[in-house]
Amino acid sequence: MFELPFARIGIIICYDNLFPEISRCLAVKGAEVLLCPHAARFGDWPEDPAARYKAVESRKQRWRLTQPCRAFDNACFVALCDTAGRSAMDINNVEANHAGGCMVVNPRGKVIAESKTKDIEDEMIVVELDAEIIAKRRSSAGLNLHRRRPEVFKVLAEPTL
Repeated sequence: MFELPFARIGIIICYDNLFPEISRCLAVKGAEVLLCPHAARFGDWPEDPAARYKAVESRKQRWRLTQPCRAFDNACFVALCDTAGRSAMDINNVEANHAGGCMVVNPRGKVIAESKTKDIEDEMIVVELDAEIIAKRRSSAGLNLHRRRPEVFKVLAEPTL
């Protein structure tokens, strides 16, 4: 986490974004914006445009399921982006291609911006974030971020089966 003059920023890189505990830890420490850069792979490069469109949409669909929850539960903005393009084979001889795409979700869990391209290509979105939304959400007495019960979550630190 780091602080800028206008916001406290938490970073969750790639695979770690699959764990909701990380976004919660950052929010508890005061993060107001979660930056989530990805290099999410999808396998063999599709030469067919329709297959590439499907790879891009699949990535965004997954984000539309998970990231509004991360933003809403933690009363923060979430900004995601994925590497775009064909990649060389990795050390295991696996092609590591990336679908691209970017998205911003507000603290109410609403997607407020996302990349428009259907194909795999670099794209950037620019969004003005309203700090008042965070302040309003975080001042709500019913916000689950305020009603945490850490004693209940000790199991999260225990080894898995």
